[in-house]
Amino acid sequence: MTTFTPQENKDLTHLLSLAVDKGEVRTLDGLHGYLFGLSFIHEPIMLIDWLPGIFGGALPEVYKEDGNRQFDALFAAYARMIKENEDGLLTFQDDAESAKKVMDMVQIHEWAHGFVLGSSLRQSTWGMDKEKDPDDSEPKESQDYSADKLEMLLSLAIVTGLAFPVKIPQLFKGSIRDIFPLDATTTEKEAVLASLLPIAVAKLKKHANVVRDKKKELKADNYPETPLPRLAKKTGRNAPCPCGSGAKYKKCCGK
Repeated sequence: MTTFTPQENKDLTHLLSLAVDKGEVRTLDGLHGYLFGLSFIHEPIMLIDWLPGIFGGALPEVYKEDGNRQFDALFAAYARMIKENEDGLLTFQDDAESAKKVMDMVQIHEWAHGFVLGSSLRQSTWGMDKEKDPDDSEPKESQDYSADKLEMLLSLAIVTGLAFPVKIPQLFKGSIRDIFPLDATTTEKEAVLASLLPIAVAKLKKHANVVRDKKKELKADNYPETPLPRLAKKTGRNAPCPCGSGAKYKKCCGK
């Protein structure tokens, strides 16, 4: 599992303790999930867009201080996760058993809550950009889902169910209910979702990166690199004219 370093744990725990609204600030597990989800976003995102999601509104006063180590640790952790994702090294858990050993259900809820908040800051992360109907001025979402997209939606439902357990009934209805034991209680359903969390996160990461790579390819196709201008060899005045007339350049095109 990708974790904060011991020094980051110390600095970030202190930073979170400085939040103005103690009831809305992320826990350390929630912060990890938030940055993890944020690292999936494949377009530039400004500080003002993602910092409030950590502190629940007003930023701590230390944000105004130059060279603040706590915020340096936050930005460094975020940058590392982005780099690890680009290099294919960003992982949540190798399997469900390791998840159970490392995180209890409260930690899982907080991590999932942070992940959903961070990754959902841009719908384009999941390739769910709005499409405009020719007969309608308002954009609408395409319902023509591929198997990969349906798998992504199920994975997103798993994480969302852990982030917001009250939404489990509406997220899992119809044939998707088969993932739960018959007449399972809410607690039992949460345990099932927790066991599926590592797989769901891995599938979401893969889907987000496929969307990112496709957009890079599309951008390259639409805006190909301009070839460097070739430097033409200068024709000497007494050399044959390049037009093929047979005359010297100075007496032909070089006049």
